[in-house]
Amino acid sequence: MWPTPRTDAPVLTGAEIFVRSLEAEGVEVVFGHPGGAIIKIYDALATMQPSFQHVLVRHEQAGTHAAEGYAKATGKVGTVLVTSGPGATNTVTGIADAMLDSVPIVVFTGQVAVPLIGGDAFQECDTMGVTRSITKHSFQVRSAKDLAPTIKAAYHIARTGRPGPVVIDLPKDILVEEAEFEYPESVTLRGYAVPSAGLTEKVERAAGMIAARSGPCSTSAAGPSTAGRRKHSRSWPATRAFPSRPRFTASAPFPRPMRWRSGCSACTARTRPTWPSRPATC
Repeated sequence: MWPTPRTDAPVLTGAEIFVRSLEAEGVEVVFGHPGGAIIKIYDALATMQPSFQHVLVRHEQAGTHAAEGYAKATGKVGTVLVTSGPGATNTVTGIADAMLDSVPIVVFTGQVAVPLIGGDAFQECDTMGVTRSITKHSFQVRSAKDLAPTIKAAYHIARTGRPGPVVIDLPKDILVEEAEFEYPESVTLRGYAVPSAGLTEKVERAAGMIAARSGPCSTSAAGPSTAGRRKHSRSWPATRAFPSRPRFTASAPFPRPMRWRSGCSACTARTRPTWPSRPATC
């Protein structure tokens, strides 16, 4: 799965590999909250002066939400760095929110040393077990040589296909372990394939169902905006001449003056529909 490092690659500690990997991945901002399990990473940040900015958050949940906002505003993957135990569990709300809203973030969590995992050590938590159902994927790195390829895979999974959160659990002893560093240019993951187009039979079935209705209307959430299809989601109801009721997260492609926008679904406020003709069956 992982490429074999070159023999002339520099030898770095796990913490230094972490910093260099984020730089190679093009990370611009890291939202972090320090702790004992990841203190070696903060030592490396102080000595190496990386190209990315570190934003010190006051709570780990705030860090995950900040990373979500960064991802939504820039279209890039948000990055979070927290310590073990309570630091990791505090990120759960933000991770779940990113999963439900299809927001690409990578959350790095500290962990106790590998030999102590499963032994109820101080501030130990089964982070992978806690977050398994609310992430696209989760990793636990048990060797410094696997750190760079794992980071490459995590960002690839987070941003491709339907975006979402990925968790990487970092035992504290791998951060001081030394290994050759070479950041891979690409990664191949067995069993993970990104679909390039929709299934023809499902598209035809949906088109047939719409054509069979006497008064159809469309609705959409944040998906078209996330996929860069705002123009298509806006032009489709106009071309077909039926109203649209976007969810609150999809309001941007549908400004209120548009005559085919018929209110907003799942909003607490009542709005007067701007569509003047026949009623829709939505």
